[in-house]
Amino acid sequence: MPAVSVVDASNLKSGQDEIYLEGGLADYSLTLDNSGNITLTRNVIVNDENVTEQVTVASGGNVATNDLVIFADQQLQTQALKEQYLN
Repeated sequence: MPAVSVVDASNLKSGQDEIYLEGGLADYSLTLDNSGNITLTRNVIVNDENVTEQVTVASGGNVATNDLVIFADQQLQTQALKEQYLN
């Protein structure tokens, strides 16, 4: 996903999908919505402007929604991201 994109990838289904992000894991804040979806947000400076990048992914509650988020410095399945947030 290019920097400063806003993407809802929470309903991809059909097995494990790969979502590529340009920042490292520590660059993103993580929240859960009422449906349990994970939203990753970071601020990026583009042309001297602060712009928000946001991606929403499923929480990994089953095989079809346990996607792989690939950061610049590591990769985690969405279920592991949710567990990290809850702990």
